[in-house]
Amino acid sequence: MWRPPEPGILRLNFDAGLVGEGGYGWGFVVRDHLGDIILLGVQQGDGFSDPETEEARACLFAIRCAMAHGLRRLEVEGDCLSLVGRLNAETSPNNSLGYFISDILSLAGNLDVVGWKFIKRG
Repeated sequence: MWRPPEPGILRLNFDAGLVGEGGYGWGFVVRDHLGDIILLGVQQGDGFSDPETEEARACLFAIRCAMAHGLRRLEVEGDCLSLVGRLNAETSPNNSLGYFISDILSLAGNLDVVGWKFIKRG
């Protein structure tokens, strides 16, 4: 169940999924402490890799969009436990997934507040 962030902080929820025969879909929503939507976005394309990598790509897409709109005080939530664990530990494997995690962590260094939280899929 979604819970509001503290006033002054925005919550960013992201997700990825398989679309059709090998395509991907990413989506995110940013909400304030009242639950009002501040920003949302989606993207679809061809070439689904693996679930954890697609979740990382969705997270990177969401953070880039939020930052492009001047949003800096973010708590980030996703439903991929392994990815959230890697982000909290600030570890990235030596493969394509690691490339996306490194980019996410690099961008997060430019945020005022960042927290990585796992949420169960509703």
